[in-house]
Amino acid sequence: MWGGGRVWLFRGQRQYCWCGVSQLKGDVDKRIAGQRVGFMVEQGRELTIVVAEDEPVTLEILMRSLRKRGWVVYGASDGEKAEAMILEHRPQVALLDVHLPFRSGFELLKLAKEKLGREIHVVMVTATGQEFDRQRAFELGADSYVVKPVDVRGLPTLIESLV
Repeated sequence: MWGGGRVWLFRGQRQYCWCGVSQLKGDVDKRIAGQRVGFMVEQGRELTIVVAEDEPVTLEILMRSLRKRGWVVYGASDGEKAEAMILEHRPQVALLDVHLPFRSGFELLKLAKEKLGREIHVVMVTATGQEFDRQRAFELGADSYVVKPVDVRGLPTLIESLV
Protein backbone atom coordinates (compact mmCIF):
# COMPACT_ATOMS: atom_id res chain seq x y z
CA MET A 1 0.00 0.00 0.00
CA TRP A 2 1.21 3.48 -0.82
CA GLY A 3 -0.27 6.85 0.13
CA GLY A 4 0.08 10.28 -1.44
CA GLY A 5 2.45 11.70 -4.03
CA ARG A 6 2.65 10.82 -7.69
CA VAL A 7 2.54 7.42 -9.29
CA TRP A 8 3.54 6.92 -12.91
CA LEU A 9 1.60 4.41 -14.98
CA PHE A 10 2.90 3.08 -18.25
CA ARG A 11 0.29 2.02 -20.81
CA GLY A 12 1.90 1.14 -24.11
CA GLN A 13 3.71 4.21 -25.39
CA ARG A 14 1.85 6.62 -23.09
CA GLN A 15 2.86 7.56 -19.57
CA TYR A 16 0.33 8.90 -17.10
CA CYS A 17 0.62 10.46 -13.67
CA TRP A 18 -2.01 9.78 -11.06
CA CYS A 19 -1.80 12.76 -8.75
CA GLY A 20 -3.18 12.38 -5.27
CA VAL A 21 -3.83 8.64 -5.37
CA SER A 22 -4.86 7.57 -1.89
CA GLN A 23 -3.92 3.88 -2.09
CA LEU A 24 -2.22 1.43 -4.40
CA LYS A 25 -2.24 -2.34 -4.13
CA GLY A 26 -0.97 -4.94 -6.53
CA ASP A 27 0.80 -4.42 -9.82
CA VAL A 28 0.74 -0.74 -10.78
CA ASP A 29 0.72 -1.57 -14.50
CA LYS A 30 -2.32 -3.77 -14.25
CA ARG A 31 -4.43 -2.77 -11.29
CA ILE A 32 -5.17 0.22 -9.14
CA ALA A 33 -7.11 -0.45 -5.99
CA GLY A 34 -8.43 2.27 -3.72
CA GLN A 35 -10.25 5.43 -4.44
CA ARG A 36 -9.15 7.70 -7.25
CA VAL A 37 -8.99 11.22 -5.91
CA GLY A 38 -6.87 12.75 -8.64
CA PHE A 39 -6.84 12.65 -12.41
CA MET A 40 -4.64 11.51 -15.26
CA VAL A 41 -2.31 13.88 -17.04
CA GLU A 42 -0.07 12.74 -19.86
CA GLN A 43 3.56 12.98 -18.89
CA GLY A 44 5.26 16.06 -20.24
CA ARG A 45 2.03 18.09 -20.25
CA GLU A 46 0.89 19.55 -16.96
CA LEU A 47 -2.69 20.63 -16.51
CA THR A 48 -2.79 24.20 -17.79
CA ILE A 49 -5.72 26.53 -17.14
CA VAL A 50 -6.55 30.01 -18.39
CA VAL A 51 -8.90 32.05 -16.20
CA ALA A 52 -10.54 35.10 -17.80
CA GLU A 53 -12.25 37.31 -15.23
CA ASP A 54 -12.51 41.11 -15.17
CA GLU A 55 -13.08 41.39 -11.41
CA PRO A 56 -9.55 41.44 -9.89
CA VAL A 57 -10.48 39.93 -6.52
CA THR A 58 -12.43 37.07 -8.11
CA LEU A 59 -9.60 36.45 -10.59
CA GLU A 60 -7.06 36.22 -7.77
CA ILE A 61 -9.25 33.88 -5.68
CA LEU A 62 -9.85 31.54 -8.63
CA MET A 63 -6.18 31.49 -9.62
CA ARG A 64 -4.98 30.80 -6.06
CA SER A 65 -7.45 27.99 -5.50
CA LEU A 66 -6.39 26.27 -8.75
CA ARG A 67 -2.67 26.77 -8.19
CA LYS A 68 -3.00 25.06 -4.81
CA ARG A 69 -3.67 21.88 -6.80
CA GLY A 70 -0.32 22.23 -8.52
CA TRP A 71 -1.87 23.32 -11.79
CA VAL A 72 -0.34 25.91 -14.12
CA VAL A 73 -2.77 28.84 -14.13
CA TYR A 74 -2.73 31.99 -16.25
CA GLY A 75 -5.07 34.89 -15.54
CA ALA A 76 -6.47 37.52 -17.87
CA SER A 77 -8.54 40.55 -16.95
CA ASP A 78 -10.00 41.11 -20.42
CA GLY A 79 -10.93 39.21 -23.55
CA GLU A 80 -7.95 40.28 -25.65
CA LYS A 81 -5.44 39.09 -23.05
CA ALA A 82 -7.39 35.87 -22.60
CA GLU A 83 -7.35 35.22 -26.36
CA ALA A 84 -3.57 35.67 -26.47
CA MET A 85 -3.08 33.32 -23.50
CA ILE A 86 -5.34 30.64 -24.96
CA LEU A 87 -3.51 30.70 -28.29
CA GLU A 88 -0.04 30.83 -26.71
CA HIS A 89 -0.41 28.34 -23.84
CA ARG A 90 -3.01 25.97 -25.39
CA PRO A 91 -4.60 25.12 -22.03
CA GLN A 92 -6.62 22.00 -21.38
CA VAL A 93 -9.18 24.10 -19.47
CA ALA A 94 -10.43 27.68 -19.77
CA LEU A 95 -12.68 29.41 -17.25
CA LEU A 96 -14.30 32.28 -19.11
CA ASP A 97 -16.40 35.06 -17.64
CA VAL A 98 -19.28 35.79 -20.01
CA HIS A 99 -18.97 39.58 -19.69
CA LEU A 100 -15.38 40.67 -20.37
CA PRO A 101 -13.98 43.93 -21.75
CA PHE A 102 -12.88 43.95 -25.43
CA ARG A 103 -14.04 40.39 -26.23
CA SER A 104 -16.89 38.48 -24.61
CA GLY A 105 -16.59 35.05 -23.08
CA PHE A 106 -18.82 33.76 -25.88
CA GLU A 107 -16.39 35.05 -28.51
CA LEU A 108 -13.51 33.42 -26.64
CA LEU A 109 -15.43 30.16 -26.34
CA LYS A 110 -16.04 30.09 -30.09
CA LEU A 111 -12.39 30.94 -30.83
CA ALA A 112 -11.07 28.32 -28.37
CA LYS A 113 -13.22 25.58 -29.85
CA GLU A 114 -12.30 26.55 -33.41
CA LYS A 115 -8.56 26.70 -32.72
CA LEU A 116 -8.11 23.93 -30.12
CA GLY A 117 -11.17 21.74 -30.64
CA ARG A 118 -11.28 18.77 -28.29
CA GLU A 119 -7.97 19.77 -26.66
CA ILE A 120 -9.72 22.40 -24.55
CA HIS A 121 -12.57 22.16 -22.06
CA VAL A 122 -14.39 25.42 -21.42
CA VAL A 123 -16.27 26.39 -18.28
CA MET A 124 -18.35 29.53 -18.66
CA VAL A 125 -18.62 31.62 -15.51
CA THR A 126 -21.24 34.33 -15.12
CA ALA A 127 -23.01 36.46 -12.56
CA THR A 128 -26.30 36.00 -14.39
CA GLY A 129 -27.85 32.59 -14.61
CA GLN A 130 -30.09 33.50 -17.51
CA GLU A 131 -31.30 30.53 -19.53
CA PHE A 132 -30.56 32.06 -22.97
CA ASP A 133 -26.92 32.63 -21.94
CA ARG A 134 -26.66 29.03 -20.75
CA GLN A 135 -28.17 27.72 -23.99
CA ARG A 136 -25.89 29.89 -26.11
CA ALA A 137 -22.83 28.68 -24.17
CA PHE A 138 -23.68 25.02 -24.74
CA GLU A 139 -24.54 25.64 -28.41
CA LEU A 140 -21.07 27.15 -28.87
CA GLY A 141 -19.43 24.12 -27.23
CA ALA A 142 -19.07 24.96 -23.53
CA ASP A 143 -18.44 21.93 -21.33
CA SER A 144 -19.93 23.48 -18.22
CA TYR A 145 -21.66 26.64 -17.00
CA VAL A 146 -21.18 28.05 -13.50
CA VAL A 147 -23.08 30.91 -11.87
CA LYS A 148 -21.18 33.22 -9.51
CA PRO A 149 -20.29 33.17 -6.73
CA VAL A 150 -18.11 30.22 -7.71
CA ASP A 151 -17.61 27.52 -5.09
CA VAL A 152 -13.80 27.36 -5.11
CA ARG A 153 -13.88 24.13 -3.10
CA GLY A 154 -15.95 22.38 -5.77
CA LEU A 155 -14.24 23.92 -8.79
CA PRO A 156 -11.27 21.49 -8.85
CA THR A 157 -13.70 18.55 -8.85
CA LEU A 158 -15.53 20.05 -11.81
CA ILE A 159 -12.27 20.57 -13.69
CA GLU A 160 -11.07 17.03 -12.93
CA SER A 161 -14.34 15.66 -14.31
CA LEU A 162 -13.64 17.40 -17.61
CA VAL A 163 -10.05 16.34 -18.23
